[in-house]
Amino acid sequence: MIIKMAFVALLSILCTFFAVVAAKVEISKCGGCHQVKSECPKVSGSGIFCASLSDRNNIQAYSHPNETANNGTLAACVPSYYEVTADITDWCCFWNPTIGCQQLAGSYYQQHSDWDETCELCLHSCECDAQSTAARSPLTSVLFLLCLTMLGIHWAL
Repeated sequence: MIIKMAFVALLSILCTFFAVVAAKVEISKCGGCHQVKSECPKVSGSGIFCASLSDRNNIQAYSHPNETANNGTLAACVPSYYEVTADITDWCCFWNPTIGCQQLAGSYYQQHSDWDETCELCLHSCECDAQSTAARSPLTSVLFLLCLTMLGIHWAL
């Protein structure tokens, strides 16, 4: 009888835990990169940078455009050569001449109050044309490294 009650209690706790965890899962969203258009109006190349290797593993690259991969809410920030196969936790940057410099924010990163205003983090990796790169502040790289360091320290805690 005691074993049966303990099993029921354990089962109840596990169900509650998984329900809470499932409720916290959010979908990746495009960051608000409209403010970086003036600093990087034209992008010459294309590519991806993720702050986390595990996030990068959740993004599939294609050699040919896959128009149906991200045709929903992520089409504004994820080029057709990539597909987000699972929710990311931190952030990734995408760039190409069509969409410009864009940021994809993961579920953990979205918990920051200004998550949709931090697209300047992507300016270090986006291949901006030489004119706009020269106009960019030399502090961008320093600020980016500072942010990565703070995120790394926070993530380690």
